[in-house]
Amino acid sequence: MRRSRGFTILEVMVATAMVACAAAAIGGVIHGFQSEDKLAQAYAEDLDGLRLALRAIERDLMSATKVEGTTIDGIVYELGPKGCLLRDGKVVAESVGSFSIRQRLDFATVRLSPAPRAQGRSTSPRELVLQVHLRRLEDVR
Repeated sequence: MRRSRGFTILEVMVATAMVACAAAAIGGVIHGFQSEDKLAQAYAEDLDGLRLALRAIERDLMSATKVEGTTIDGIVYELGPKGCLLRDGKVVAESVGSFSIRQRLDFATVRLSPAPRAQGRSTSPRELVLQVHLRRLEDVR
């Protein structure tokens, strides 16, 4: 009886194919995690930009004596091209999906939400809301 010394070519090919399939699966999982991480980082940067814009609006509202639509004491806030939030024509935040200022009695409510990304999550973007008690003109005098 003859003793075998090594593997046949067929066994080597099957083992190579199995290792290649495992490596491809692991590579796909790693790529998916990296893509999700980049998306999460971009979303966090968008939210940070919106928070900074909200602080600027809050400062304007805290000293405001007159709010009309999205104009605060003559300072005009508006959505510009490509989802930019503009303050008197200068970019305050990018990737803005929606923006509104509503006044009811002595309170102003500001709503900001990030623009959905093309490859974004299936869930709707989070909205940032700020409510500020406005000083009345009579209180200022």
